[in-house]
Amino acid sequence: MSDNRNFLNLPNNEIEKYIKIYKKTIRTHNKNNKIKQLQYNIQSSNKQTNIPNPKTTQYLITYCIENEQYDNALIFCELWCDYFPNSIEAKNTLCTILNILYRFNEVLNITSKILKTHPDNIETILNRARATEQIGEPLKAVELLQYALEIDNTNIRIIYMLATLYKYMNNFNEAIKYYNIYLEIIKKRKDIELITIETIYHEIANCYIHLTKYDKAIDIYNKLLEETPYNKELWYFLANLYILKGQIYKAKEYLEFVLSIDNNSETAITILAEIYSKLHDYGNSLYYYNKLLDINPDNINASICIATIFIQKKQYKLAKKTFISIIPKLNKKNNLNYSFFTFYGLGLCNYLLNNNITALKYYLKTLQIYPYETKIINKIQKIYLSNLKKFSNQATNILTNNKTINQKINLITKYINNKDYESALELIISILQKHPFIPDLLYLTAKIYAIKKKNKIASYFFSICFNIDNSFVIKYNNEISTILNNKNIEKLNKLLFFNK
Repeated sequence: MSDNRNFLNLPNNEIEKYIKIYKKTIRTHNKNNKIKQLQYNIQSSNKQTNIPNPKTTQYLITYCIENEQYDNALIFCELWCDYFPNSIEAKNTLCTILNILYRFNEVLNITSKILKTHPDNIETILNRARATEQIGEPLKAVELLQYALEIDNTNIRIIYMLATLYKYMNNFNEAIKYYNIYLEIIKKRKDIELITIETIYHEIANCYIHLTKYDKAIDIYNKLLEETPYNKELWYFLANLYILKGQIYKAKEYLEFVLSIDNNSETAITILAEIYSKLHDYGNSLYYYNKLLDINPDNINASICIATIFIQKKQYKLAKKTFISIIPKLNKKNNLNYSFFTFYGLGLCNYLLNNNITALKYYLKTLQIYPYETKIINKIQKIYLSNLKKFSNQATNILTNNKTINQKINLITKYINNKDYESALELIISILQKHPFIPDLLYLTAKIYAIKKKNKIASYFFSICFNIDNSFVIKYNNEISTILNNKNIEKLNKLLFFNK
């Protein structure tokens, strides 16, 4: 590599090899040898050397930045600064890289020194403003940018940065002002466009939305539609704005425009399905949710919504069938909310179909996902208390004839003694799903919730347990003072008394 122009013509894989060689050399050079090498490189830049010459160094910086190799860019930029210690351009490039690497205090230190001798250097002020904003001082960053704007009032980088900073600070009126200034300049001088006109209009519209000036945002999107009438995103944005304005039928119209451009737009179909559901037009809502499933059969949200509509239409068997069809898909998504709503839905459907025991098992399954969901536990309590006779008769038989459950109860007790309450609760609920009639487990469940100061939930389970087998009241009275303080005992007793 005897010439810089040959270096520029090298393929990327060759450049990467030289980057590795140069990095190693730069790091292993001692200070004296490095200074001699740099002096030699400046005097004879066309010779092959161990350290890249100044022109090659600057090329490597550009190459590394373009390829997002910022750590490498930093190494070569520091070398550039070593070559030319007084170069403001080199120091500004160094600050740009340091900002990208989140090394803001170093940027502040370097820019402070530059501004002492070059107070009007725009690049330095911009770098300092970026670092200042990033360390949590946006007002100081604005002051710096306002000062820079006094030096160069048509610099679009300053103006755009001011607009984005004001938006970040929720000063949307000022943000709009500077976005509009930016637009005025780039419309006259399109050769210096930094951010596209369309992007700026989107930013302004977004500011108007934050200010709840929806009509102004609508005007902007309608203006953009004149240029690109088949831009489905614009029609979609307009639909959302009409939803925000409460003009649902107008929103429907615009969403249908989206579908005329893209018949498979899942976003538009989903919103239409939701709109029709809120309007109690279940026929059209089901049509669009089923359309979503045609596009993506694994769309669990669509299936849950379909099942929910069947419940609202009191078609509980269809709802139950739909929820059951979701279960095989749950492992693919690994989404706790989907699992919760599916099992909750199955619990509700079975309850509405008078399949109380099955409903109970599904409700218990939801507790494995969200164990502190009070509304679910309230439903569980109602089922237990309405089936007391059945539960009381089966509880004794299960414990007498099932040694495995007795062993698991011993394990649960060990978990509790070791304060591993989550493992204990998980094991309890897994057993209760198969054998929901065991008061010992219900008592231990209540005990865990009481220890965790979930008194209302604890009271539900204690109440169930006491109603199935009132001998547990004696156990409760003997034990509760050893696991809770007086204040929590008082709270729990009040809740239990109330429930009774």
